[in-house]
Amino acid sequence: MITRALLALAFAAVIGPASAQVPSLTIEDRDGKRTLTLQELLARSPREITLNDPIYKKSMTYRAVPMAEVLKDARMAADDYVTARAADGFEVAVPGRLLKSANTAQVEAFLAVQDPASPWPVMPDSLDKSTAGPLYIVWRVTAPGYVSRDYWSAQLAGLKVIDSPLKKWPGLDVAASVAPADRIRTGLDRYVALCLTCHKVNGIGGSGAAAGTDLAAPKNVTELMDMATIKKFIRDPKSVRSDSKMPKFDDTALSDDDMDALIDYLAHLKR
Repeated sequence: MITRALLALAFAAVIGPASAQVPSLTIEDRDGKRTLTLQELLARSPREITLNDPIYKKSMTYRAVPMAEVLKDARMAADDYVTARAADGFEVAVPGRLLKSANTAQVEAFLAVQDPASPWPVMPDSLDKSTAGPLYIVWRVTAPGYVSRDYWSAQLAGLKVIDSPLKKWPGLDVAASVAPADRIRTGLDRYVALCLTCHKVNGIGGSGAAAGTDLAAPKNVTELMDMATIKKFIRDPKSVRSDSKMPKFDDTALSDDDMDALIDYLAHLKR
């Protein structure tokens, strides 16, 4: 995970009367730090939105503020990423281009705010029977747009703007003609999050102690294996190569859709 930050954003849950969670937002950048109260946050063009939620696995209606409004005062370059950290410590780097999408007809991010007096349902897969609140990044997406399921950041605890890995390794980037919400770009994001440490592509990325092979040179992995074998290798590496040191990536680490996006990105590198 990338660690160098240009700007830090942190969400804190403040426990109020009757244990109601009242979220507040602290924004920190080179110019200083300030905190948005719940009242100030909800003054930033909140609306009621209804969308298909992959966490709740059904249609949900939320009181939500567009992330473009939440981040409107933050200095953020077009290619920056934003690390979203959940209360349990899980982090995912979300492309800033999606959070502040200029094409809101295709994809738009919102910060959903839970009403303590009317909490959301318990998340279906929650072991501690908790909701996705009090703060939750949700997405409205229309075809052909696509965002990773991981970008639906439940129980949001913090945000931090970070440099794009493409500043260090511009050769990892996709062609400029690829649309901002094309899943090939999501494949790049998943490669950065899950594969970059161990696997280079075309001789770039990885680290000095990279344990894995180059995924694109001298032959692209999509030329060496058929689609079914690549997917089997990702899910259970030792079932394809008994000497593999690669960990398994189950659906909780990499969804089927994200795996397809990752493979599309690797195939795109051939072109």
